[in-house]
Amino acid sequence: MILCIFASFFAQAQSQEEKQNQFDVDINIRPRAEYRNGFKTPLFKDEKSATFVNQRSRLSLQYQRSDNLSAALSLQNVSVWGEYPITNVKNNNVAIFEAWAQFKTDEGLFVKFGRQVLNYDDGRFLSGLDWHQAARSHDALKFGYQTTDHQLDLMFAYNQDEERASGGTYYGAFGVPYKTMQTLYYQNKMIAGFTPSFMFINVGLEEGNVATGESKLANMQTVGTNLIYKPISEFSLQGNVFYQMGKRRFFDEKISAYMLTLRGDYNVSSKFSLNAGTDYLSGEDHGVINGKDTYNAFNTLYGGYHARFGVMDMVIASPYRAGMNLGVWSKFIGVNYRPIFKLNLGLTYFHLSTAADVYDSGSDLTSNLGSEIDFLLDYDIMKNVKLSFGYATFFGTPTMDFVKGGDHKVWQDWAFLSVTVNPRVFSSKW
Repeated sequence: MILCIFASFFAQAQSQEEKQNQFDVDINIRPRAEYRNGFKTPLFKDEKSATFVNQRSRLSLQYQRSDNLSAALSLQNVSVWGEYPITNVKNNNVAIFEAWAQFKTDEGLFVKFGRQVLNYDDGRFLSGLDWHQAARSHDALKFGYQTTDHQLDLMFAYNQDEERASGGTYYGAFGVPYKTMQTLYYQNKMIAGFTPSFMFINVGLEEGNVATGESKLANMQTVGTNLIYKPISEFSLQGNVFYQMGKRRFFDEKISAYMLTLRGDYNVSSKFSLNAGTDYLSGEDHGVINGKDTYNAFNTLYGGYHARFGVMDMVIASPYRAGMNLGVWSKFIGVNYRPIFKLNLGLTYFHLSTAADVYDSGSDLTSNLGSEIDFLLDYDIMKNVKLSFGYATFFGTPTMDFVKGGDHKVWQDWAFLSVTVNPRVFSSKW
């Protein structure tokens, strides 16, 4: 299929007598101040809160030619204010975020290769993770077919930690956390009011012995569907059903885990909307001997989970204590209000509990982890300049103390304030 795409591209390129070119330059500057008094992990009584400012500084170059050749290069620096001396001549923290080229035909066939963002559906498994200042990108080869009605992507990745004269053992600690990855994605947009998609991901995680050079792969497969139903413009439903199988890395266990999600959105008016939903990710029982020969904790792979279970990221985005993989069951309800075109306000309530049983000798623990209230504000100061503010507080339980640490009797809250400046500073056509 790849050869067919290249052949079609070159035949089309040769038929173009006059080519048009476009070159764009974008910058992205995003400083963000954070106050952390329990972010990701609850604090103990005597622990102090933390305050800092971190910043993303990104320069992106994009090139597009009329015969469907395109390429992009994006460089970025991510740092905390004060991390480097004011006269900095030695430290270099500029990294390549994206560096890819793409060939595409008028019929919709394409090949894209290099360091690129992989983002599908609602970002459950592959996401650009834009909330993180460094974001996330992969070294991959992607090819497929895309039109207004269909999208079919095949993606392949193969990783090494360095060039070698022989052998080729790769260990995740040195770079990308997986050795190989293959992904098949298909989305159908032909059905009015209904958009189904299907995804299959195989991730090869390496295990072995560094000293002896022994290396083998533990392959884990994730398969399922994302469904979007929008019978009217004011109302939509979105759900995910996914199953995970394969082998657990470093353990002689088979994986059998699943994820179920459902979310509904209703626009009451042009200014007021409601949303509610639930997310269930299976987990592994802790402290209970039940004779299972399978591992039941669902792995979210390389998705974007900030704010999905509350902006304080108490679960999924940050792990439980070592040896605990309890999953999560989240229930949420929220409201959004846009009093003027430039301003959006959001308020969401989450209730969190473990999906698996929790047992502690001498204690009577329930699955209830606690609840969280989030307030978010976005304001467009001017074109390409946005102000964002968020505040959240978490009300924990003794179960949260046991599985994550901290003291649920201590007030836990978090806040951030950021400004995003994202203009196109140069654009040229010839």
